[in-house]
Amino acid sequence: MRRGIWTIILAVQVSDAVLTCPVSSGGGLCPDGNTCCTILSSHPFTRNGCISNDMGSNGVCCPNFPSNGMTNTGCPPKYECKTLIDPDTQTFTPVCQHDTEIDPDNIDPLVRTVPRYKLCSPSAEMLKTVHGLPVLFGCSSTGGEESKDDCGDIAYYSSHEAILSLSSSPRSKIRAAMVVVHGQSRNADDYFCAAHLTSQLQTRYPADSVVVIAPWFLEWTDGNVTLSSGRSALRWGSGERRNSVDNAGVWRYGADAIYPSSSANRTSSFDALDAIVESLANSTQFPNLDMIAVSGHSSGGQMVQRWALLTNKIPFGDIGHPDTQVSRSLGQENRKRLHVRAIVANPSSYVYLDGRRYINNTFQYPTKKTQATCPQYNQWEYGLDVGGPTDVRYEHKAIMKAGGIDRVIERYGHRDVAYLAGSQDRCPTTGRDGWCYSHGLETTCMDMLQGSNRLERSWNYFHSLKALYGRQRHTRTVIDGVGHDHSLMFTSREGIAAIWTNVQK
Repeated sequence: MRRGIWTIILAVQVSDAVLTCPVSSGGGLCPDGNTCCTILSSHPFTRNGCISNDMGSNGVCCPNFPSNGMTNTGCPPKYECKTLIDPDTQTFTPVCQHDTEIDPDNIDPLVRTVPRYKLCSPSAEMLKTVHGLPVLFGCSSTGGEESKDDCGDIAYYSSHEAILSLSSSPRSKIRAAMVVVHGQSRNADDYFCAAHLTSQLQTRYPADSVVVIAPWFLEWTDGNVTLSSGRSALRWGSGERRNSVDNAGVWRYGADAIYPSSSANRTSSFDALDAIVESLANSTQFPNLDMIAVSGHSSGGQMVQRWALLTNKIPFGDIGHPDTQVSRSLGQENRKRLHVRAIVANPSSYVYLDGRRYINNTFQYPTKKTQATCPQYNQWEYGLDVGGPTDVRYEHKAIMKAGGIDRVIERYGHRDVAYLAGSQDRCPTTGRDGWCYSHGLETTCMDMLQGSNRLERSWNYFHSLKALYGRQRHTRTVIDGVGHDHSLMFTSREGIAAIWTNVQK
């Protein structure tokens, strides 16, 4: 073994969703595709931790040096655990450096050096159990495999059992919630692991008073999933019933589920997100909860941004502009108490609030020729114009209920939305055939009018808000040294602050 590389602990796959770690690393579970490592802790028994697989499986467990504050970290595969030393301050910075001896011909210059992964370690029970939350009620069966009144549940992972089956004691103890939406790979368990770690690293709330929820927007390729509720799981797709042709996920822009048939054309992915957040916002069930952070990365970031614009049901506590369309069941008192914020990380595209885009560093309307060759550029999911192939029912209903597009735009400016961007998420290619790897950057003409890469698109969209509203609304944070990686984004110091601390007032 060469210097700087620690042992890789191999795991045994026990199901489609989890890996069993060997006894030597704690014998626990990790999400599918993760790497098991031993956690150094004060506990008398060995515990396991997990390295995310955003940059591949079979990562590297880094050695622990408690005296230097470097414990429980890991690196992606084909990287070495290194430590940078500042000669002036003598401070240590643990990093991962691409191992050019192992992999000399596949170097992405944007991520030659990246921060180390912090090991996440949710309990085995959290990772083994997929819960289900009803979104619609009173559906009638159309026969076959669907049972009577089974409208389908949104599948989700939870740090505190099922949302609707907690005992009264844990509910009253919960003070904050993080809902995290996965990307196009639909690796909800991996996102749950990273979000659970984020909840343990933040210091605003006691760790055991934070509930973490990771919805799973299933498609047909995800195989059989058994929910703890015993009901069917909602599934999304486009084209034929079992053929999803949108690689980035139709759920990201609010499309309706296609299964069960009793919910087909009735249950938007945004309805499902509403149901989760409304359940948490209910003051009877969670009397002491005062903050909900709804977070998403990549395609999940797209979903959260669009949902945050449209939803009428959630008490965002619009800053300086109370939302009159909040669900009455939550009550006026609860609406004032609870703060909801949206965290949008590294999406490929945003929904713009008018037809202008940043072109040649100027916020302007595209030329008539450009609009003619790209007629969908300002239709939903990229803008608020009606029509287009991704037009969805939820959008029309939400705009009508809010009182029109102008009201939706005005209200969005008052909502607490934070945008996160990785400084290295600037690869402009779609696959692995270029000089860098973008992790599935979308490059239609609609996307490219928003910028050539995700970092540029983030800057353009954030500054479009200032041009539209006359002053800067929302917040934006660039996380240095991080590319397209949900775990490094959410568990970074800046990510934790954006999620838990930097609340707009």
